[in-house]
Amino acid sequence: MAFVNELISEEDKQKIDWSKFIAWPFSKPHRPWKWTIDRERDVFFIPLEQPGYDDTNTRPDVFALYWKKEIIKVEASVTGSGEEKFWNTLIWKVSNIDVPDHLKIEQNDILNTLKEAICAHGRLFDNTHVKTVYVKFV
Repeated sequence: MAFVNELISEEDKQKIDWSKFIAWPFSKPHRPWKWTIDRERDVFFIPLEQPGYDDTNTRPDVFALYWKKEIIKVEASVTGSGEEKFWNTLIWKVSNIDVPDHLKIEQNDILNTLKEAICAHGRLFDNTHVKTVYVKFV
């Protein structure tokens, strides 16, 4: 099964300890309503904090990749081009990935899974107008 964007059911919300999904040590836990998920692999991708939460707008967008029951914090930004309302080309710049030490050996698998999740996520859980996605690790 591939990644899909969907609303999180109440049943699924109850299965996860959302208190651990925080962008920064001083952030409140995130309670998402939607996710990009691959149910077969039990992997999902959600935003934790995006522009607008911080008036200075100096912090990066923060996402979480839930992979093998671990939360991997990802700092990234997305830009794009195309029509005014809908970008058909996305450029994701991933600036930091906080992979726990015990998972470093699986880093290539994590990066590949992250790329898949980002491509499926598109922009704001919408990839219907997207034709091309570039993922750059900087």
